[in-house]
Amino acid sequence: MNTAFIIAGLLSVIAVNIFSDALYEIIGAKIAGAATPRKRAVLRIVLSISCLGLALLPFGIGSTPPAQTVPKILDIQANPNVVRTGSTVDVSIIATGKGLTYLWLAERGDIISGPTVQSTMVYKAPLYATRDTVKVTVVDQNGNTISDEVLITVVNE
Repeated sequence: MNTAFIIAGLLSVIAVNIFSDALYEIIGAKIAGAATPRKRAVLRIVLSISCLGLALLPFGIGSTPPAQTVPKILDIQANPNVVRTGSTVDVSIIATGKGLTYLWLAERGDIISGPTVQSTMVYKAPLYATRDTVKVTVVDQNGNTISDEVLITVVNE
C-alpha cells in the first residue's frame, strides 16, 4: 500500500476528531437536532470511518473485485471429420484463458494420445460405422469451465 494514502487517511481521522465539535455545530445540529455528547460521538465515528474509507479507496478496499475471466473456446475440429473404422484422427481445440487444461471424452471411440490435458489429442475410431461425438471440457486456473464438442463420422473401409 502507498504510505502517503494511509498517512492522509489517518490525518483526516485526527482532523475529524479535533474539529468534530465544530463540524457538529455546522452539520450535525441541523441534522440531529440538539447537541448532546452521544450525538457528537456518533458523528465523530461516522466522519472518521468516512475519511478512512476515502483514504483506502485507491487500494480497492471496499470496492467490488474485478470480474473473473472465464475460458473461451474459439475453435474445435477433427481433421478429417470423416474417418474409416479403426483409423485415427487428430482433434484439436483453440481456447483462451489462463492456466488451461483440457479434459477429452469420446462416446464410442478411444482417446489414445496422452495425457488428455493437452489442446490436441489423437482419437481412434471404433471398428464399426457410426457417428461419434468427442467432447472437450476446458478448465482454467480458477476452476471455471466451458465445453464444446465435435462430430466424427466413422465409415466402413
